[in-house]
Amino acid sequence: MPGLPALSKEPQSKDLRQRKKNGEQIVNLASPKCFISTHELPALVFYHLLYETLTGEEKKQLPLLTTEEVIITWVDNFKKFVQAVATGDINSDNVTVKAQELGINNLKQVPKKILEYLDGANQERNEFLKQKLQERLNTHIDETQHLIDRLARDLEAIEDKRNRRGTRKFVEIKPGRLGSWLAHDIIALQPTPTEGNNKLTGLNFQILQSALAVYDDYDALKRILVAAHLIMHDDAHPFLK
Repeated sequence: MPGLPALSKEPQSKDLRQRKKNGEQIVNLASPKCFISTHELPALVFYHLLYETLTGEEKKQLPLLTTEEVIITWVDNFKKFVQAVATGDINSDNVTVKAQELGINNLKQVPKKILEYLDGANQERNEFLKQKLQERLNTHIDETQHLIDRLARDLEAIEDKRNRRGTRKFVEIKPGRLGSWLAHDIIALQPTPTEGNNKLTGLNFQILQSALAVYDDYDALKRILVAAHLIMHDDAHPFLK
């Protein structure tokens, strides 16, 4: 059975009752179902504490779950709690009830900063963070506009017959550099409900970068964007169609 078993006394035999009557100290406990090392006891207690955080429906399914799945279930429930706080579904009025629905029976398990946010005690810091985020966004917009203007000037310059290699104002557009910048910018703005696990990395990122650098086939690029969940997906990029 899940959880730590409660110890209970067995019926005393006639011999045990006589020994007790003679003044011997007798302790009778239920026969153990198994023996574990003291080194395994912390893991068993940890499992039991996790078990106590599960909902009633999850406890019914527990005999079918491994310890790893119990841990994953608890982590997933906590992620749902944080997401609900972010969307406003959980507020200071319903936080206790909503937390219990997700198996968080004690609000001490919730980070203090989240509870302060729900209570509005950290409103000044929230405004500070909003201001910093807005400043960062404005900087990103200004940098992007600067790059767009520069690209427009470079495109105009390469059409000039005086734009020759070796001259002081020679302008050359490097597709690889543009492809790299576009790939990084696209991935940076992709929504990530899974802490970045849905974003391209390594070889897959290089494939996207190359496709952008040597762009000559929209259908091929579209297949890459679809496979990367950048378009036609719930977590699609906000500016790509």
